[in-house]
Amino acid sequence: MLLLRTRLSTRHRHHVRAQRRLPLLVLLKQVSKEQHQHGTRRPQTKMDKILRQRRKRKSLNTNLIIFGPPGAGKGTYTSRLATLLRIAGIATGDIFREEMKRNTALGRKVANFVNKGELVPDEIVVKILKNRVSEPDSQNGFILDGYPRTIEQAKALEKIAKIDAVIRLIVPEWIIIERLSSRRICSKCGAIYNLLYLKPEVEGVCDKCGGRLYQREDDKPVVVKGRLKVYERQTKPLLEYYKQKIPIIEVENKQIDTPPETIVKKIISELKKANIIKSIGTQ
Repeated sequence: MLLLRTRLSTRHRHHVRAQRRLPLLVLLKQVSKEQHQHGTRRPQTKMDKILRQRRKRKSLNTNLIIFGPPGAGKGTYTSRLATLLRIAGIATGDIFREEMKRNTALGRKVANFVNKGELVPDEIVVKILKNRVSEPDSQNGFILDGYPRTIEQAKALEKIAKIDAVIRLIVPEWIIIERLSSRRICSKCGAIYNLLYLKPEVEGVCDKCGGRLYQREDDKPVVVKGRLKVYERQTKPLLEYYKQKIPIIEVENKQIDTPPETIVKKIISELKKANIIKSIGTQ
């Protein structure tokens, strides 16, 4: 037995030298196969532990959807949660703009509909989303903002990825109206300001590029109320659909000046309670 181990150890060293340039995971698989064939097992190394941790992280993928009325802060919470959980934050509006900017075949199709003010067909959205969730930054999971909006889209999403939970932001109507009616956008660079808590240094002028700030037509109070009704009408059947399948994490914000990090902590806490995540840094 001692002689066999010595021969295997020598053979292993030559094998490693000869294939030094192979990807680490491929090399370790070959070594593991050799050990299995000969019934031997070498001592655990630091690299073994690193690979085991990588495999563990890979198995802990967390795919989330975030729902919330316009002005609830979905974009802000999505980006912060993505950073904390080390997953991709995906907003459908952003990936549309990225595809159009890159002038891809799908991007040109999207532009045809967007420029006409029409909704992008589901089959195109699904293709773009499928491409996006296969990118490297989505390997640990993702949080999806702006999709799905219908039961049909939810079913299409299930063919792309397994969703672990839905985050539902609950915000009173008066807060939404106050936030959105105070929002201002730069006409040049698109930077967003708020007259309540994110004011520009000079009234009406963008700090970044000097462009003129304006109020979107759909940010005016009367229009906002209509948008909220549309949101409730769209979201209610989706929540009923997901309620039968996965946990729905409800987080309520009753104050207009609640810091974003406070809501993010609440979301993290509820995700842990539902056993969706174990701890920050394991994703």
